[in-house]
Order: sequence, then C-alpha cells, then structure tokens
Amino acid sequence: MCINTSPSGNVGSVVCYNAFTAQQYVSLSLNLILCTHFVFHRSTADLEAFQNHILMYAGKRFSFSPPVYEARTLLAALDYNQHVGRPLKRTADGRPMYVNATKS
Repeated sequence: MCINTSPSGNVGSVVCYNAFTAQQYVSLSLNLILCTHFVFHRSTADLEAFQNHILMYAGKRFSFSPPVYEARTLLAALDYNQHVGRPLKRTADGRPMYVNATKS
C-alpha cells in the first residue's frame, strides 16, 4: 500500500508500507475515527430489505440475461424508492396495523 504523505499532493512524497503497517494506518486514521456514520450505523436491515425487494422482481430460481436482470433490478429499485417513506397503515384507534403475510 502506498500513501501520499504530502499536504500539497506532490507525487514525490509517496510512502509504501507493508500490509500490517497499512492496516494500522487505516485503523488509526483520524479521518476514519471521526467519521461517526460508520461507528453508529452498523445495521444492514435496510440493505437486506432492498435485497428482498429485488428478489420479488428477479428471483434466484430463474435465469435472466444481463440486460433483463438489470431492467428487473432497476424496476425493483424504482418500486422500493416509491414505497420506502410510506406511512404505516393504522387501525381506527391509531395503532400501527401489521398484516400477516401468510394466507390460510
């Protein structure tokens, strides 16, 4: 790993490290430590929800050509973005309504 250590960005001041030293540099970098988004937001629930939404449009059981898969993925993204901020459905007394997905 090579890192430019010059504040002016000159190419002549590049330092190369072995893997262990590079890992220490990245893990102790003040820029990364101060980035609180990566410290406090470690949930992957939103990503998993979007991936499940893609599976509704492009299931794993079927084979799609690359252009068709891309089109289905873009359609899933449009549909997900349309519904992502939608308010919850509520009962008559104002409590959130949850629907069981299984049908008897």
